[in-house]
Amino acid sequence: MFAADLVILNANVVAFNPKQPRAQAVAVRDGRIIAVGSNDGVSRYVDGETRVVDVEGRTVVPGFVDCHAHMTSLGRQLQALDLYDVCVKACQKAVEEGLTGVHWIIDSSEELRVLQKLRWEDRLPLRVYVGVPAKLLDDMVRLGLSTGFGDDLLKLGFVKVFADGFLRAGTAALKEPYSDNPETRGVMRLSQRKLNSIVLKAHRAGWQLAVHAVGDRAIESVLKAFSNAFKKCPSVGHRHRIEHCSVLNPQLVKHMKRLGLVASIQPNFVVSNSWIVERVGLDRARWVYPFKTLVKVGITVVSGSDCPYEPISPLQGVWAAIAARPIFKEESLTVEEALKTYTVNAAYASFEEDKKGTIEVGKFADFTVLSEDPFKVPPDRIREIKVEMTVVDGKIVYERL
Repeated sequence: MFAADLVILNANVVAFNPKQPRAQAVAVRDGRIIAVGSNDGVSRYVDGETRVVDVEGRTVVPGFVDCHAHMTSLGRQLQALDLYDVCVKACQKAVEEGLTGVHWIIDSSEELRVLQKLRWEDRLPLRVYVGVPAKLLDDMVRLGLSTGFGDDLLKLGFVKVFADGFLRAGTAALKEPYSDNPETRGVMRLSQRKLNSIVLKAHRAGWQLAVHAVGDRAIESVLKAFSNAFKKCPSVGHRHRIEHCSVLNPQLVKHMKRLGLVASIQPNFVVSNSWIVERVGLDRARWVYPFKTLVKVGITVVSGSDCPYEPISPLQGVWAAIAARPIFKEESLTVEEALKTYTVNAAYASFEEDKKGTIEVGKFADFTVLSEDPFKVPPDRIREIKVEMTVVDGKIVYERL
């Protein structure tokens, strides 16, 4: 029997493993989980070199992953000196919030170079799945690069495409005029022809797509683009995404399901968009951020913060998805559903469900230690839960125990 590098004892382990949903202890060696079980069973992996952490009943969950983050913009708010420092500070903030991974939307090739430098220097404290802007797609295709290139700490993820604008600015593309500004329906950033071309090019080249589409008119256009790409280049397992997918209707939801798309949501929008009824009217507001409907029909839903425009805290996001909705509360998620959007589902969205997302033997030793159990505290107190420790690849990258 191999001795563990790290052992967590006296824990309330929420594993999200159907075969072993709860446990007391976890053992880690060489960045992987080697045992999950009782204190006595896992203690057998302890020797003189093992670091043993008694978490005294605190809750351990699979590491949180933020599936939509503008990390350099976050870092610039943290008094960073240059782009390198921006990235370092953003990473540190992320692990302090319990994140073990982030889908990092870059703005430039220089940002990618900095991330590579941090990886070479072994200074990346969490896993980074890179979102590449569409303006770099031609360069990436010429180089023969596609989704998955890299290693387990830093890899290329998706191509980010903008189909429309934002509800707050009145630029999200709606099928009908804005209720508070009947003279506009918002703005499509790309013609249908151009959108079709970009989506097809990325799809053919083996890239996952993440298309920003907020309004129902934009979402409909994106669905047409994906349908066109799948017709011309059939494939399975693409896991393309719609980012935000805010203003929906039953037909759009069914179409998303048929195409096998992932819904990438930002739960805290239900808090910050308190003006939504005034903006789009009560009837359409019913179908703005319909989280529960998406889950019920079987669409894979993942969550992100859209930081720094919303708080990067995944616990804030979990709370928002569960308890913050002021109206249409039937669209709120359960605790389990909300947590899975940051763990199990997030792993699926990056093609890594065999490596992370649950706490089980053989998977990455990525987990987050919480001060309390989200399943046991009142829903409105979930956002008050503290992150006590963040473990990535078997290394403690943040602790306050």
